[in-house]
Amino acid sequence: MIRRKAALTVSAALATCAVLASLAVTVPAAGATRAPLPERLAHLGESRQVVVVTAADWNTSHARLQTWQLGKSDVWHRRLGPVPARIGWSGFRRAANRLQNTGKTPAGTFDLLRGFGLRQPPGVDLPYRIVDQNDWWPYDPNDPKTYNVMQFHRVKRSHWRTDWAERLASYT
Repeated sequence: MIRRKAALTVSAALATCAVLASLAVTVPAAGATRAPLPERLAHLGESRQVVVVTAADWNTSHARLQTWQLGKSDVWHRRLGPVPARIGWSGFRRAANRLQNTGKTPAGTFDLLRGFGLRQPPGVDLPYRIVDQNDWWPYDPNDPKTYNVMQFHRVKRSHWRTDWAERLASYT
């Protein structure tokens, strides 16, 4: 059971979220400039907005978050950050190899189809839910129907335990 909670839950729902443990650091030639971060990432497809979370190494819970938007001239512009962020208490692990209850945040590129949080963020053009005290994220294996599925209210017939769930409104 995961008992530690990250200090920051990233719920800014943009088109794609790239979670990386480290970036290859290359020094541009004299006079050359580095391409914006999203141009150096793979698997972004047709995304026009991205959230990028990076960390200095695979085992730290301290990370940095940036958001980017593709402009009219197909040039990436940073919209936010970098700002401090928190990931799993045990760092990152490639999504294909991540196991539940290890404290590892999955690393990879993920589509964000909807978002949620305490208030509507500006510039987010996705379905978005403002959460309240009745909204939970259970991870109780005793209730497979609700495991890792947002619950908009606690249903009496559900079997998940509140000590195996996160009350979403508690993240300030």
